[in-house]
Amino acid sequence: MIRGLESFGEGTPPWGHLPRNLVKFAGLLLLTWGLLGGASDLQALSDGANQVACAPEASPGRLTCIEADGTVRWERIHPSLWGDQWSADTDETFRERSDAQHTPDVAVANARIFYTVGPDVIEVDPEEGKITDRARFPAPIATLEAGKDDTLLIELELEDAIEVPAPMGSDARSMTSETSLPDTFQLRRSPDELRSPPQTFWTLERRFDVMKDAERWGRALVPAFPDVDDLSQARADRLISRFERARRRDSTNPFYSEMIGRVHRIRGQSEAARRAFERAAKTEEAVWEDLIRLSGRMSKAGVSEEITQMAYERGMAKIQTMGLTPERIQSPLVTSAMLLWPGGDKHPVHRSIDDNEPERAHRYSRQLARLAPFIEGGAPAWSALADWLEQRGRVDVAEEWHDRAERNRHMREGYLRDTLEELDPLMLAVAASLIALVLICFVAGIRGGRIRRRERAASESDRDGRTSFLHVRRRDLLGIAWMALLAVGLSYSCQVRIDLLTTHLLPVTHELAGDSLAAPQSEAWLDAIADSPAQRTLLDTARSEQRALETGESFPDITEREQSTVQLLIDAMRTDAQQRPLRRLQHGTAPFYIPRFESEPFSDELNIEVTPIGMLPLLTLLIVLAVAIVTGAAAGYLAPERWSTWCLRVVPGGTTNIAPFGGFVMMVVIAGLLTWLGLGTYIHRTALPSMHSYFGVSTIASDPDPPSMLGLWIGVAAALVAHTAAAYSEAN
Repeated sequence: MIRGLESFGEGTPPWGHLPRNLVKFAGLLLLTWGLLGGASDLQALSDGANQVACAPEASPGRLTCIEADGTVRWERIHPSLWGDQWSADTDETFRERSDAQHTPDVAVANARIFYTVGPDVIEVDPEEGKITDRARFPAPIATLEAGKDDTLLIELELEDAIEVPAPMGSDARSMTSETSLPDTFQLRRSPDELRSPPQTFWTLERRFDVMKDAERWGRALVPAFPDVDDLSQARADRLISRFERARRRDSTNPFYSEMIGRVHRIRGQSEAARRAFERAAKTEEAVWEDLIRLSGRMSKAGVSEEITQMAYERGMAKIQTMGLTPERIQSPLVTSAMLLWPGGDKHPVHRSIDDNEPERAHRYSRQLARLAPFIEGGAPAWSALADWLEQRGRVDVAEEWHDRAERNRHMREGYLRDTLEELDPLMLAVAASLIALVLICFVAGIRGGRIRRRERAASESDRDGRTSFLHVRRRDLLGIAWMALLAVGLSYSCQVRIDLLTTHLLPVTHELAGDSLAAPQSEAWLDAIADSPAQRTLLDTARSEQRALETGESFPDITEREQSTVQLLIDAMRTDAQQRPLRRLQHGTAPFYIPRFESEPFSDELNIEVTPIGMLPLLTLLIVLAVAIVTGAAAGYLAPERWSTWCLRVVPGGTTNIAPFGGFVMMVVIAGLLTWLGLGTYIHRTALPSMHSYFGVSTIASDPDPPSMLGLWIGVAAALVAHTAAAYSEAN
């Protein structure tokens, strides 16, 4: 027997088992065929599963679902898609027009219909056309498509260009420049995980569409609604009917119920109004941003605190769930767009203070503080609130606000406010040093001219005109050099702070200070500033958050690094500001700028104007100094001795025996004179705009106190004493 054949069984040759092998082969063939056929059936089932009850079609201003026989199954119209072209008559039939400003994008994924309105991706029930879910993104959506594996591809629309700090070495006569951004920012999402990203917003464009939808439905019937004092019963019924229908179609919009509450309240039906407002606050599918905004609107309208607080707490709970970090929200622009609190005497905190209601003022202020613990301008406002609460016996609550103000003071806003306070005396010192530099050159020229005059009187050769009247002593040259170095150093320190403030006040910083570090605007801003360890760390963080936003993954855990993130931003801005004047000088461009502050708190416009001081003004300054020396020398040479002596003794720092320190004496006295004339106060008021009205504490908080000038007046007194002593010594 051949070796190995026994493995087929008891010595039987393999051909004895041929029928059995054929059966096995046939079975394998049938199994393969079945699997292939099953895969085909599964694909067919999958294709069928992606089919919906009707075919969605988007057109300007509306989304329509068409049955197979061509009939309309349902239609959804959002007034915000029409913009200024919106119009509707009372029976909700729309004119046959197609001039709406926006057309929604629509996509079908996993047998579900999604479409876009502004920054929102909305899911609608294919059978009944009811809106069942809404996810808000940080910018308006440019396109929405169904991708592979039933995913959704979302492209966010970006600005064409933004202002960033001018590139290092730029020859532009400006501290800022425009940089282009990509047209869109693409994200990929699963329909089952269409969560809102943990970002606030990258632009204010179309952020209020949900609220405006509700308002415009009402204004189609009553043009001034909801700002009316009276409604007939017939109009009220029609408004309520319209809002009820809209609410049933869109369970994600809390403002429809709010509008119903407003109608009931205008009609004097307080209990029905309360139920409607409460239903609005309890809207389960509402976006967190809309709930916060709803609480602010209801506060403004005077709805009970219990209901407004309910809406606020539900919005804050959603913030925590989605991963947004309030500690990173520092821009008043962000919180203004959320709370929508009015200014002036309608501000809820302002009203509470006017009504002498400490507890209510505390509760409303806490809403803003919880939403943005380190908001810009919070430290002085909350200190004022704490003092007011203490005066009314609420020491326990006041302690909380003192603590909040102290923590806020050490964050970015506190650092920038310190920078502003440092800029005030620096600008004064620069002005004083430049004036003193010109005067000390003039005084040095007088001294030299007097020396030449005496030489002429003692030397016969001088009478023949062979000796020049121009002469500057070495001690005076040393004094001029010291003053010039001091003026340059003060100008540089002043310029560093101007660069820092200009960089901070760019519009893009509301993303950096609004928990939107992943915004492409933030990356462009960080790319434009000087390279430093802090800049690189922030840039890496921004890009990692950007990748997470693109893929829908969880953001990196940064909760424990919030304070360090803010400190990194401060360090990056400081390094950038320190390098900019030197780089501009290195490249032969204007190293210094004269600022003109035109501050409008929480404005998204650049509110610091600058005038470049290039090489020509610097050369002009050198010419002025030379002219001062020559003029002084001529005066000392030609004027009577008594006149020049009197001039040197009257001008602080002008006496001979105080040189080469006379320039310092002169600068201190000039700074005191400028302050006495009011220049210091003018600079201070321009550089430090008050933000108290934003926090509702304008009636209890005073404007920031000017920097203490005690040190300056002590210096002026010391300088005058030194000058008087030197003049007396010289006279005797």
